[in-house]
Amino acid sequence: MSEKVIYHYVFRTYKGRFILIDKDSVDFLYTIFKEICNQKGFEILKCKILADHVHILLKFEPRHQIEYVMRMLKGISSREFFKKFRTNRYEYRKLWGRSYFSEQITEEKLPALINYIENQEKNHIDKRYMGKEPIRRGGSGSAKTNGENE
Repeated sequence: MSEKVIYHYVFRTYKGRFILIDKDSVDFLYTIFKEICNQKGFEILKCKILADHVHILLKFEPRHQIEYVMRMLKGISSREFFKKFRTNRYEYRKLWGRSYFSEQITEEKLPALINYIENQEKNHIDKRYMGKEPIRRGGSGSAKTNGENE
């Protein structure tokens, strides 16, 4: 048996829509991801589901192609999601966008990446808890408020 590889995947909801906004849908998706991984022989090292995208860190045998892993996760989870949340099917039509990001991770980079995934809500705006407009943090310039100019 060959040594397992570790991959970091990031994928968005269809057109970046804020579909994953309630706890029920997030918990259900996490359960589905765990079931898929158990059935296919993948190990979830870390998973963070935000309103419009997912970060998932997986360990699996190199015989699995990265495209196969993503096809299983997105395809099965979408089908199961719309079985449970039928009304969302008519409003959103699709759960996941076509593209995804994947990167093979070395053992040395693993702790930093796990920390990054755990802190997604701090690093990015978690749009589940937003009122109106996103509040951008950081950046090179300061934010202008109440029409003030610098």
